[in-house]
Amino acid sequence: MSWQQQYLAYDQDSLATYANAGLVRRALKDIEAEKVILQNEQAERITIESDGQQVCLSATGLVNASCTCPATGACKHIVAAVLYLQQHLQNPAQQQIENQTQDTPELVEISVVSFSEQPQVSLNKPNLIEEILVFDLNQLAKKIGKAQTQKAIKLARLWQQEQQTDLLDEEYRLKIRIRSLAEDIIYVAGAGFTGMLSNLEKDQSAYYLAALSEVQRLQGKLWAELELREAENPAILTESERQFIVELKDDLAQLLEFGLSHVNEMTARQLHLLNMSARSESLPRLAAMLRQLSGQVNRLLNRDEHSSEQDTLLYLAQMNAYLYQLQHAQGEQLLKLRGKLRQHYQLDEEQADLQLLPLGARWWRTLGGARGMSLYFSELENPKTFEVTLARAENNDPNFTRHNAWSQQSIWMLTAQQLMQKKVRLQQPRFGEDGRLSAAGTSRALPLNSLSKIDDFSLYQQIGFNDWQTLQQHWQQQLQTIDGINQTILLNISAYDSPKVDEIEQCLWWTVYDQNRSTLHMRLDWKTQDLEKIRQLERLCTQMVQVHSIFGYCQIKGHQLVLSPMSLLITQNGKTRLFNLDFDQLAEPKKTLKESIVGRIEQLLAKKKQQQAKFASTQISLSQKVCEPILEVLLSLSCSGRMLLSASQVEILQQQRQLAQDAGMSLLVRQINLILDTSQLNSALLLRLVYVCDLLLRMQVFLPIQLNIDNK
Repeated sequence: MSWQQQYLAYDQDSLATYANAGLVRRALKDIEAEKVILQNEQAERITIESDGQQVCLSATGLVNASCTCPATGACKHIVAAVLYLQQHLQNPAQQQIENQTQDTPELVEISVVSFSEQPQVSLNKPNLIEEILVFDLNQLAKKIGKAQTQKAIKLARLWQQEQQTDLLDEEYRLKIRIRSLAEDIIYVAGAGFTGMLSNLEKDQSAYYLAALSEVQRLQGKLWAELELREAENPAILTESERQFIVELKDDLAQLLEFGLSHVNEMTARQLHLLNMSARSESLPRLAAMLRQLSGQVNRLLNRDEHSSEQDTLLYLAQMNAYLYQLQHAQGEQLLKLRGKLRQHYQLDEEQADLQLLPLGARWWRTLGGARGMSLYFSELENPKTFEVTLARAENNDPNFTRHNAWSQQSIWMLTAQQLMQKKVRLQQPRFGEDGRLSAAGTSRALPLNSLSKIDDFSLYQQIGFNDWQTLQQHWQQQLQTIDGINQTILLNISAYDSPKVDEIEQCLWWTVYDQNRSTLHMRLDWKTQDLEKIRQLERLCTQMVQVHSIFGYCQIKGHQLVLSPMSLLITQNGKTRLFNLDFDQLAEPKKTLKESIVGRIEQLLAKKKQQQAKFASTQISLSQKVCEPILEVLLSLSCSGRMLLSASQVEILQQQRQLAQDAGMSLLVRQINLILDTSQLNSALLLRLVYVCDLLLRMQVFLPIQLNIDNK
């Protein structure tokens, strides 16, 4: 292969990666306008005139291409020269380059081997794998420096554990695809280490070295540096981990200074890459938070009605507090803060088989892209809720969909659909550190009997709440604990209303009653992935199906507790069964055109007479009075990126400081003083005040319950 042929590896996408798409378009126009011509050809270089500028392409590859224009790095003239050279290499009969001599083996050897990191290539179609196997990774490590090498080693170890690397050979280039990275790293034939391409903006050398290590590993050649020589103490942060936390705090500060209203796709991609770095640094909990933040930024970009700059600001404040804890924790506390990359399940030899009654199932998706299915059960003899989960990371297993997981994936030798229809005996249950059951291993579920009568679910009356006042007291007690409220709750209801749409909140409210006619308001957000669930609930209520119990999912959003229905215990046509809103389908009788039109008119007339469906307390808590005006000021600063208080904003903070002082909120007063007394506001001070305000609001959570005092 002559050295010129290495430039055939750069298609328009690769050139857009090297430069940008705009420069590629301008370069193509210059070629069409015949502004690109050959000037001179020598053994190891070609000079091309591109729109009046002199471009030199040589055997050392595109990374060493030069142009006489004042631009630094890539320019349209270099891109045009590469495209021009490609046209004439691919169409030799029409090329205007007059080759004085044919390439000889001696000439190829002279022209190609000019750098130690650039391997030899053959005269035939390049064997890219063999080129990469020639690399001495230790020599490359010396050139990129100790810091980048350490990052490369950690990345390579992580990718080795994941086993998710694909190699795509495209004749003159090799795409190294790390699925969890969601970014291709391209090795170009003959271009060497310095000629590798990607859209990565940070730590390129580390990622490229780790990618080459992956290619060699897949061919059976393991880089010796990947072997753990000494065990690191996870109860103490390493210098590398401390440095990563410092750099991350700087990145988050830049995000705020840029302005949350001005985020772009590059910001979301950079946060996703930082998640990869956090995982390689043995900080899986931080990695999960970065994936969540990346998802929030993506939702801001897509103008998702269920996302806001305020949500992102509150999450940044939580992350900032978590990073502070990481930097100052040691021992057992640090181990908990690190989190676990994978859940470890163990078999308890003393644990007897479990007899389980199904409670419900839900399909979920995180902002970071992970998705999964969780099943919930109660033990029959000693009522206690157990959870088992199947999940996949982003870009992993595209066949793992909602309905495939429900009807095809195996859990304890049965499908989830079968498990939700029967009582089972679970043999050899395996438990994780958090008490969850393992879905794999030697555990096996033996069906006991099908569930078709209300008596089969008599346990629901024992473990569920029949009185919302008792439920309110239960939640209030849990809110005072470190663990907070349980994620799930079982309710035994006496009646329910038809669901009502809240167009302002973009959600559906469903009111259910206890035996005393007290009301509890359940909510389903109007999201694309939840539309089928909403449709099933509306259909069920329209048909007036008898609902005995509801298994719900609890979350605290802002200063409100949000309760969403997950599964319903219903009786229809004399048969009682568990109806899972995420998975089950309720048949709908066909309507005539007249019925559909009349039904729509009635719905519109009823909506006109209804009050706003949203449940909200008319009372405003002390925390809201004090903190919400402060958060409005801080949100304005964070959205604009302008870290400077206006006179009116200073006045608001002074008023709220006095109100906080009168209420005895000394911690909040100190944080406001730090903001007002500084001459240069920074993101660290801003996030600390946001965190304190959010903490105070969370201490006074509104519950979605209205008690009927008359019946008490």
